[in-house]
Amino acid sequence: MTFANEVYSVLYFKGDVTAYTLNEKKGFVPSKVREKQTLATPFRIETGSNSLIVIKSKSKTNKIDSKSKIDFMETGKDAVVDVKYGSILTRFINKRKLKGYEMKIKSRTAAMGVRGTTFIYYSEPRTGKNFLAVDEGAVSYKGKNSNNEVGVNKKQSIISNSDFKNLAPKDYAFQRHINWELEVGRNTLSQPEALYESFNRVWEEHKKDQEFTWQKRNKDMENKWKSMSKN
Repeated sequence: MTFANEVYSVLYFKGDVTAYTLNEKKGFVPSKVREKQTLATPFRIETGSNSLIVIKSKSKTNKIDSKSKIDFMETGKDAVVDVKYGSILTRFINKRKLKGYEMKIKSRTAAMGVRGTTFIYYSEPRTGKNFLAVDEGAVSYKGKNSNNEVGVNKKQSIISNSDFKNLAPKDYAFQRHINWELEVGRNTLSQPEALYESFNRVWEEHKKDQEFTWQKRNKDMENKWKSMSKN
């Protein structure tokens, strides 16, 4: 099963939502999203304040929250989603048809490989501080300057920032505020401000647990070897 030019349908949107679609003569052209509109990769979604959009393809449903800029790339075997900033919540569907299919998420601070799961990824615009939280399944997560992938499992989350500092994956308090709802017409779909407030508190509270930056780690190792060579 391949997903070249994967097609999405707009299930719901509110507020200021712009889609950038590819025109062979004009390049990427912005337009306001319409009800029941279809979007074929590659395209970009931008949402303003108090805005939101839910789009669905044959393989998954995505919810993009306010103040987000996300590119859905033209794909071959796998889908590639580039999160410039903001949040995307994804739930895979028709899992039996997805053998060998992987969704790849990237941002300026991390890269992820996803197969048949439900997760949310958020990247803060100013700092690049981000989190990945998994509701069902598992996601492989790799910080930008890391040599190793980290497995993030069901009901776990992981946090990192543009300095490549990471918190180990586990159940953090901010996960209690995630709105996993995707059913249009049922309750509110937006992520609450309490989620992002709690996320920032968790980051501050766990500073002592944060890993050294890879740059500092390499410098420490260099100094250690110099010290050993002198002895």
